Amino acid sequence: MGAAPDGSRWAGDAEHPLFGEAVAAIAHGDLAGLTALLDRAPDLVRARTASPVAATLLHHTAFTGIDALCFDAPPETPQLAALLLERGAQADAVALGDPRGTPLCWALSSWFTHAGGVQTGLTDAYLDGGARIEGLSGDGAPLGHAIGFGYTASVEHLARRGARADHLTGAAALGDVAQLRAWMRTDGSFSPQALTFTMGTRRETGRFSWPPPLDPDPAALALVTGATHGRLAVVRMLVEHGIEPDRAVSMDQTALHFAAYMGHRAVVEYLLTVGARTDMRERQFGLTAADWARETGEDDLAQRIEEHGETSR
Repeated sequence: MGAAPDGSRWAGDAEHPLFGEAVAAIAHGDLAGLTALLDRAPDLVRARTASPVAATLLHHTAFTGIDALCFDAPPETPQLAALLLERGAQADAVALGDPRGTPLCWALSSWFTHAGGVQTGLTDAYLDGGARIEGLSGDGAPLGHAIGFGYTASVEHLARRGARADHLTGAAALGDVAQLRAWMRTDGSFSPQALTFTMGTRRETGRFSWPPPLDPDPAALALVTGATHGRLAVVRMLVEHGIEPDRAVSMDQTALHFAAYMGHRAVVEYLLTVGARTDMRERQFGLTAADWARETGEDDLAQRIEEHGETSR
């Protein structure tokens, strides 16, 4: 037998005999099917997969790619999560190898819940079922994941639900220019009140991750966060206060890279007008901002960036 971080147990490679059927019901949005399985085997609700992460069924509603759930979450997913919670699923169950790996944090970092249009509904289901809005350690992990992975609607939704966003990354993601300006000193640094967000243990992090790197450049982090979430007013205010448009948080990934990837055209245009470099290659993938735009199908935006680069030489 193995022990999960929350104290529950699973039997090595031996899954619950109905676990696979339950995962299939989740994958197909089959509320009636999952209900029937839970009626038949109530203990299924606390079972864990035999995969290395030892995920619960509630983790599977977060659609992060475990057990090949690599497609958009079906519209019934919030109801499936609510059913599991009603039947006794642990809202803040933690996956192996990820101390913040709760279903809520997973869903807020999942492209598939975002693309399926269920991310905010899932957030409500988890929170209403007992998930802690500030995370297991009170470190703001749920909001941090939504900010770090660029899911603006979920950032706004969590703030409405009461998540603390009274720090630099929260204000930048929410577009709170007044608060950022109040924290900003004349030399471009920020007062300590702005720097209460959780920082990581690594000095460099990759694209779309949380927490931010250890000891980040606060001004660069605010600029990149604002660009990621399409907050033109934030980006403009920072640049007008002397923050260079190419100032990067980590791996030379700039505001232009993130704005291009997310398709925030107004932010891209502004950054181009204030001299953002179009030829910068970040160090994680070796790609330019135009390359990032093409990754998400923003071909016109990529062409605009490249044409601007040509005419600026």
